[in-house]
Amino acid sequence: MALFLGLQCVKAYAHATDYRDDLSFWGATKDAVPNSAKAHLNYSVMLGARGDLETRLVESRKAIELAPEWPMAHIYTGDTLCRLQRVEEAWPHFKRGFELGPNDLNLIALALQCLYDEGELKTHETELRAYAETQNGTWIAYLATDILDHGDENKGVDPKYRPRGYNQGPKDSD
Repeated sequence: MALFLGLQCVKAYAHATDYRDDLSFWGATKDAVPNSAKAHLNYSVMLGARGDLETRLVESRKAIELAPEWPMAHIYTGDTLCRLQRVEEAWPHFKRGFELGPNDLNLIALALQCLYDEGELKTHETELRAYAETQNGTWIAYLATDILDHGDENKGVDPKYRPRGYNQGPKDSD
């Protein structure tokens, strides 16, 4: 009986270590449920928050493979490539994310801000403006036009529309 209880304690402790931090949690989750796009994408975000962009890219691409119609997987993959200064590779992912989620404010703002930060927004101005015209009344139409017209004065996306970064507290309300 003591051996059984001892073994149970060891197993319980080993399982508890899966939850010691967010990276461990999502790593254990993606390993336990390998066909979960959400687990792979969240694990990729935790890796990115720690500066491991190459592994973040692998995991976010896995999320796209598992959920090809999920805008977040496309935008986050594009964001990873953009942060790796591989903006031309990022653009098709951003574009697909815009198509799949034209009203997803936070995702659109994330993508546009990265394009602005990398100095590549104007490269895609014609395409963004044309796309905005076809998506009248959506967040992509508004934010794309706004950043192209006012990006320099706002240093990118208007701050009231920017998503919070990982581990940041709530936004101050205006």
